[in-house]
Amino acid sequence: MNILNDEKFSLLEGFSNSVEANYGKYVKEHIRNVQKGYDYIVENIPEVLDKLEIPKNEMDRQINLHDRSKWSSAEFDAYAEHFYGKNKGKAEDPDFDEAWKYHYQRNPHHPEFWGNKKDMPFSCILEMICDWWAFSWKDGNLYEIFDFWNSENGQEKKALMTRKTTATVEWLLDEIQDSLKKYSNITESRLDEICSMPLNEDFNFIDNNLKKDFKALDKIISGSEKICIVRHIHPDADAFGSVKALAEGIKAKYPKKEVIIGEEETSIYLTNKDLLIILDLGTKDRIACNISGDPKTARVDHHITGMKCDVTIENEDAGSTCELIALFLDYMNYQIDMKSAEMLFKGILADTGRLQYSLSDTTLQAISLLRNKGVDYKKIYSQMYVKDEKSLAAKAFIINNYKKTPNGVAYLYIDKARLEASGLKMDKIGKQVHELGDIKGSPIWCFILNKGNAITASVRSRGIDLRDVMSHYDGGGHANACGAALQSIDSAKQMLIELDKLLGITKEFKPELV
Repeated sequence: MNILNDEKFSLLEGFSNSVEANYGKYVKEHIRNVQKGYDYIVENIPEVLDKLEIPKNEMDRQINLHDRSKWSSAEFDAYAEHFYGKNKGKAEDPDFDEAWKYHYQRNPHHPEFWGNKKDMPFSCILEMICDWWAFSWKDGNLYEIFDFWNSENGQEKKALMTRKTTATVEWLLDEIQDSLKKYSNITESRLDEICSMPLNEDFNFIDNNLKKDFKALDKIISGSEKICIVRHIHPDADAFGSVKALAEGIKAKYPKKEVIIGEEETSIYLTNKDLLIILDLGTKDRIACNISGDPKTARVDHHITGMKCDVTIENEDAGSTCELIALFLDYMNYQIDMKSAEMLFKGILADTGRLQYSLSDTTLQAISLLRNKGVDYKKIYSQMYVKDEKSLAAKAFIINNYKKTPNGVAYLYIDKARLEASGLKMDKIGKQVHELGDIKGSPIWCFILNKGNAITASVRSRGIDLRDVMSHYDGGGHANACGAALQSIDSAKQMLIELDKLLGITKEFKPELV
């Protein structure tokens, strides 16, 4: 037996701080944490084991033997030098590359073993998830695995998998997440409970990275002579509220600065002493106004787009840009007057689907903060969702005209001619995509709006990640709420085909959605 596999090795005098000892300790700790993840699943969500293609005792043994090949001479030395020794931090390490290839060729819990043309067996997927989750157990943050899956490294793993394997992985991750933290749809009483939470030191979820970003934004604001704040064309409540509230906050804190809100069809020139702040917007071609000059730039958004500025605040955990602006204004001692507080609260409600699409720590913090500012949340909630006759007419049009794809994607195609014949307006009906959200057997639904000069899509889901499909159509957003600008009717049809395929695969693993 390799001495490094001996539990007493770390106690051997003269070896406890060696490269080999440090890597040996790491491997042992990792294997223990893989076991912790597996034990959690067995204890808390045993129903997932029904999908095993092997007996439970064989799965237990598979986990017990996890990563045993790392003790072999073909892997151990190269891994130790790569992570703890002379090759630590080197971009090129041929010995490690060879050891890694040796490892994944002998361990089928890695997608590299199967290639992207073979579906991984469920036992291997389960071990793979426990392997990833081990790092969350090590760091004490059991939610870290979900950040990993959505990260660049996670997406690289996804690219190696078949669509069926990906669907199984996402189903299992959903099961784990649901077992850790379950949120039901928000009723008015639940909203009352959430909004009544006191804001105190124990309810402060602004992490250090976000605090650092907030300070950087305040610094660039304070050092600019003129500030222009812009949002996307056709603003929703999130874009409108975040822009207005930030503008009012800056005016109150820096009364001598010129603060401009960029509106449609206006042209603004900014020098390199000025600042352009972009809110709720990932591409400059959708800015509502025309900007010229060479200003400094800052951007705040709850979408991850890769658009870089001098200061960039992207937080995908947030359900809206309004909540990020609320937290920024409060943390950096800007004024939030009552009108701004109400606009911010409306933006949060609207972009989170009445707190159904997101109920993250930042969302909770922001709504509690605004409640403490005196916002009458019950009044705002009731005003936002009261039904007037036009809304009811739009709902009737939607219910009478939507269709379904073979696997059950509910969709409504709307063009000007159809709407004019019904006496409805495009903007009015376009905001009611949620009306298709309660159809049994249709956990994916969408509106396709043909405005003549542009075709847009609004896509929603219950528990199905839409981002991979929608990225093929210049779309983006959250896992369960995406938008896209489509090139043609053919592109819209192809999008529906892809969504239908996604739903067909997913239903195999989420029968409760049928």
